[in-house]
Amino acid sequence: MRYKYQILVVNKNSESMTSLLRHPEYHISCYSEPIECIQQIQNSKYDLVIIDSELSQPDRLSFLADIKKIIPSMPVLVVSGPSSVTAAVECIKGGACDFIEKPLKKKNLLTSVENILRGSFFKTAQNEAIVKRLTKSEKRILKHILDGKSNKGIAHLLNRSERTIEDHRSNIMKKLEADNIVELVKKGISLGLTGL
Repeated sequence: MRYKYQILVVNKNSESMTSLLRHPEYHISCYSEPIECIQQIQNSKYDLVIIDSELSQPDRLSFLADIKKIIPSMPVLVVSGPSSVTAAVECIKGGACDFIEKPLKKKNLLTSVENILRGSFFKTAQNEAIVKRLTKSEKRILKHILDGKSNKGIAHLLNRSERTIEDHRSNIMKKLEADNIVELVKKGISLGLTGL
């Protein structure tokens, strides 16, 4: 059988990821060590690399950088245990297309994979419309969120109350249609709001 997409997964528990990714168009190759993955990327054609959560953040970022050195255009999805905003930002800035926290839901994982493979992860026209919804203050606060600062830290920097920052953050999440902080980070970075 010919598969439409070749996906390489770095994961110590290959059965669980293979089960979640089961799809008639996907051929999944699992490797437990990054070095094996690097060898495979150099020798075979893959459409997506998924880095699972066993790696520490420094190792994950180093591995991501190695993949991008070999094939800069290679799409990478990072799957992580509960993480900080900083970890998500670092991975996205390091070149990951998406960052998903565990526990994984099959539907969310497959949606992310499908969006990446079909090239519909970022929609420029739609992004520009979303950015216009944000006020100047909201953009400034979002930049601080993307820098990993807490509500308290942002309030101190902008000389506002913590409650005001929380209200702005809630409005930003509604406007960007983000259900959680990781989703907000991904959308903010994809919209190019880190350099404001």
